[in-house]
Amino acid sequence: MKISEVIEIIKQGEGENIEFKISITDLGKVVCAFANTSGGIVLVGVDDNGQITGVKGKKAKQKVFDSFAGIVPAPQVSTETIKIGTKTIIGIKVLPSSRLLSFKNIVYIRVGGNNRPLSISEILEKSAESLKIFFDEQSSKIEAKAADRNLIENYLSIREKTRGVRPLPGVWENAQKIKAVEKKNGKSFLTNAGVLFFTSDPTDFYSFAKARLIWFEDEEMQNYKDAKEFSGPLSKIVRDVEKYWVANLKTIGGFRIGFKRGEVFEYPLFSLREALINALIHRNYFDASEVTIFIFPDRIEIKNPGSFPPGVTPEKPEHKPRNPILSQYMYDLGLTEKYGGGIIKIKKECKEHPLVDVSFVTKPFTTRVIFKKVRPEVKLDDVSEKILQRLRAGDLSSGQLRQFISLSRQTLVSRLNNLEMLGFIERVGKGRGTKYRLKSVSYPSPK
Repeated sequence: MKISEVIEIIKQGEGENIEFKISITDLGKVVCAFANTSGGIVLVGVDDNGQITGVKGKKAKQKVFDSFAGIVPAPQVSTETIKIGTKTIIGIKVLPSSRLLSFKNIVYIRVGGNNRPLSISEILEKSAESLKIFFDEQSSKIEAKAADRNLIENYLSIREKTRGVRPLPGVWENAQKIKAVEKKNGKSFLTNAGVLFFTSDPTDFYSFAKARLIWFEDEEMQNYKDAKEFSGPLSKIVRDVEKYWVANLKTIGGFRIGFKRGEVFEYPLFSLREALINALIHRNYFDASEVTIFIFPDRIEIKNPGSFPPGVTPEKPEHKPRNPILSQYMYDLGLTEKYGGGIIKIKKECKEHPLVDVSFVTKPFTTRVIFKKVRPEVKLDDVSEKILQRLRAGDLSSGQLRQFISLSRQTLVSRLNNLEMLGFIERVGKGRGTKYRLKSVSYPSPK
């Protein structure tokens, strides 16, 4: 580091990624915490107030290295000696680790300017994020008899048709083969995957094994038009949420796809389903939160506990599942793709959709997939173009528009709703006084 860089770091003061130390006391704890969070810089020879005190002795740098000995596994650090005037400080750059580190058998993370030890449950959650342990592979304390035999048989039947895998003669032999059941001390217990996929209601055992949907009427999340919980085996949650979307999301039309008139759902259904499946099978089940689906006036957000696995990003999707057994089950049922194909298809479908764009927001412990309505660039059909042409002269009611356009009232109102949803027009007034206005930001449809 240059002296100017060091001075700038000192000016920033201590925080989540910066620590000052006048000695090497607890230095291993600080480095461990930085590595387990987002990395950071330690300046040894600077006090808490940012005053440069310097380090003493020719062996100061060796003592710094010795302080790392209690960190397991070894952290990725670089150190350098910086001379400022007559004093010397040691700068340590700590890189974030994809593995969980401990210092003297205690795991620390950085929270603000503090180094906090993790509890056992937090260590499990953090380990799941780094793919050191898999929740779905763990054996539960729930006996195998809690499973619904019909669910297992149905899965085996669909898998045979979809993947061509012939089942073994007995149901429970198959359950063991697919890692839904484990035998311990002469008894059969469900794995966590078995609980989530083959019991009639997994929330009897894990209250957070569900999806919650809230449909807000406003951006401030003050008023909502609907709120539902979806529970049951994971495949049932997927089917039930998809049925809800089909029943409640609108369709839009009045534009051309090639030489044909187009009509699609206001949000791309395949992409919504794929994002939901990903949320259910790639979530961190050590985090006792539920999958949430928020519907806003202009977007749908699907959020799950758990970020993308280390080395995997929305730009570079790979098949690196947090719950490999659950991922296999969904794949066997033909509900999902392996090797990151689902994310690629989501992006492709949204790119081709006339109204929706998609984005992925990843944070250390959460993932959000956002389907947002954007300004459309569609080719409207002749009838829709004619409606816009009339509205360019001024605001008109549906009755006034019918004098120029030969459509039934119901068909015309449907057309107007589509144009409003596409963002070309807006309503003014209420009830019988409702009129339609061309939005000032609208632009002519491309020919």
